[in-house]
Amino acid sequence: MSRRVTPHLASQGGESGTAAPFYRRLGDLTRFTSRDGEIGVVIALPGEGRNTYHLCPPGGCDKWSAPNDGITLRPVQPQVTHVTPLERDVTYDARTQYGGLPVTVHYDAGGTAGPYSSSIRPKWS
Repeated sequence: MSRRVTPHLASQGGESGTAAPFYRRLGDLTRFTSRDGEIGVVIALPGEGRNTYHLCPPGGCDKWSAPNDGITLRPVQPQVTHVTPLERDVTYDARTQYGGLPVTVHYDAGGTAGPYSSSIRPKWS
C-alpha cells in the first residue's frame, strides 16, 4: 500500500492553517505589506508579458508593482457601514431578560449579511 500524501499537513511539506488561499483578481482591494500596509486596487495580473502585480491607490494616481508570488499582498476585509432593523417584532426571553431584534448588516463593498439577532437588555427602574 502506498503512502497517501496530504498536502495540508505541515509534516508532509504543506502549509499549516485553515484559511482559504487569497487569489487576487482584477479590481480587488489588497493590502500591500511591503509599503506599510498601503491599500491598492489590482489593475494588472502577472502573465501575458508581466512578471508582477500592478496596483494603484483606490482613487488612482501613482502605480506600483508587487512580486508575482503575491506573498506581500493580503485581503482587505469590508467594513460595516450601517445596520438596519428588519420589519419584524422584537422577541423577548423572560428567562434571560434579553430581547432580540433582527437586523441586516451592510458593508462598504455593497454586500449585506444577515439577518442576525442583536441582543438587547432593557433597563428596568
